[in-house]
Amino acid sequence: MPCNACATAVCNQYDSPTLCDHFHIVFDSDLLVKPIGQKRQGACHELGHSVGFPDAGHTGGCMAGGTHNAGILNTHEIDDIDAKW
Repeated sequence: MPCNACATAVCNQYDSPTLCDHFHIVFDSDLLVKPIGQKRQGACHELGHSVGFPDAGHTGGCMAGGTHNAGILNTHEIDDIDAKW
């Protein structure tokens, strides 16, 4: 059964109203007992938030949610990271 909120990315300090200086990513202990694919998915998804990805608007890749992609960035997500950073 998927975890609905096994991890959270929280901005601790903003440089501007829309730019976060650094995030803290917190993993709930519930994630520890999940299969490795779900652990990878949670880590990849929250890391995506830390580089500026929202929950909505992604298809495939780890930001789309679900465990079908086992925590792997897709080429669209990689291109977005490369363009921004």
